[in-house]
Amino acid sequence: MIKFFLTKFLLFIISTCLFSACYLLPVLVKDEPKKLGSWNHGAMVSAANPYAVETAIKILEKGGSAVDAAIAAHAVLGLVEPQSSGLGGGGFLLHYNYDDNNLTFIDGRETAPGSATFDMFMKDDGNVMDFLEAWPSGKAVGTPGIVALYSTAHATHGVLPWSELFNHAITLAENGFIVSSRLADFLVVAKKRGRLAINSRTKKYFYPDEEPLQIGDLLNNPEYANTLIRIAKEGASAFYSGPIADAILAAVQEEPNPGGLTLSDLRNYKTIIRPVICGPFRDMNICTTSPPSSGGALIMIAGLYDHLVKTKASQADKVLAFVDAQRLAYADRYHYFGDPDEVAIEDMFFATNVKSALKLGQTRGIAVLSAVNEGKPVAEYSPLEVKQSVVGYGRAEKAQVQDMVTSLLRLKEKPEPLDASDALAVAICHIHAATANSRIETAKGT
Repeated sequence: MIKFFLTKFLLFIISTCLFSACYLLPVLVKDEPKKLGSWNHGAMVSAANPYAVETAIKILEKGGSAVDAAIAAHAVLGLVEPQSSGLGGGGFLLHYNYDDNNLTFIDGRETAPGSATFDMFMKDDGNVMDFLEAWPSGKAVGTPGIVALYSTAHATHGVLPWSELFNHAITLAENGFIVSSRLADFLVVAKKRGRLAINSRTKKYFYPDEEPLQIGDLLNNPEYANTLIRIAKEGASAFYSGPIADAILAAVQEEPNPGGLTLSDLRNYKTIIRPVICGPFRDMNICTTSPPSSGGALIMIAGLYDHLVKTKASQADKVLAFVDAQRLAYADRYHYFGDPDEVAIEDMFFATNVKSALKLGQTRGIAVLSAVNEGKPVAEYSPLEVKQSVVGYGRAEKAQVQDMVTSLLRLKEKPEPLDASDALAVAICHIHAATANSRIETAKGT
């Protein structure tokens, strides 16, 4: 028996919903089992490692909910694929409650330390830190949110007692697990990039005898087991205060390039209940997470794909349409999206029909481009003007610009009137063009 569960880690949105939010502190542990709902159609588990899948299945077989299974599986992932998952990170959780047909989005992503400043990655000589210099440093560490996310989700949707969710990961950490090819391959690359092979603790764990772990090696992690034992007994508060918190801060504040994370950051971390957004796709509805995730890109990609793909398309045509749809959606995700608590999200992305999309696009973009396009309707844009708009997307590399130009021009090849997907795509270009003033001449010459 299971409640349906989804998680998404993407970044975008198209919706008319308001970004109001409810902030939740980690809750106290209540080791009392709850009664599961009426779902009796079986279950399915998908995770990045077989150990995690096996753990989730065992939790479900014990009568646990999907949230119980997800927490237990993720605790295992933190052990067996630490390069991608772990207690030191964060996540988004989208939960569907079958009983009341309700969706809940819990934002448990990391947050910047209170000491963060706009120039925190500037060096004393005035230059910006190189990515490979900043990435493994304490400066790049945010306040971890995943344990608080566990707590918030379990308080509402958990069934099994909190302490039972970590037993599989604890046992695996104590007895050892087989190193996967993915982890072993990552360690080979990481030895040349970052500080895993330099830091004394990680070096001993990942690079015994100066060499990276090999596929098939048996690896145990008693320290991780002890951390989970404390969390299982004391709840999320054990992670955000006390010895575990002190150890986190000590690691973050080590040289070189120490970070500014403080105990106050950890103690004050809150998960956030954010709106769920939905959009139509054929005879279905796609429901996903709002910013700061990019789940809404799924809605945009699906709509653009249906418009771009031909009626009798070959497999190659379908692949091309899908790639083009992704290029358009992700370009704007990258350009416009961020944390709605810190930045304003453009209103045009909430447009739900062609008229509002065109109106918003024209209001924000055509006024700036009037000298170039002479006020022509969207449908009359020339290839050059489309290219000018895309070049206005200042952070795009030359190859990315050409990719977006190609994708946008395919929108113009269809003889049918513009639909909402068309309007949004072209209106997006208008906004891109609003930043293109200094680059228009360059675009005209190419």
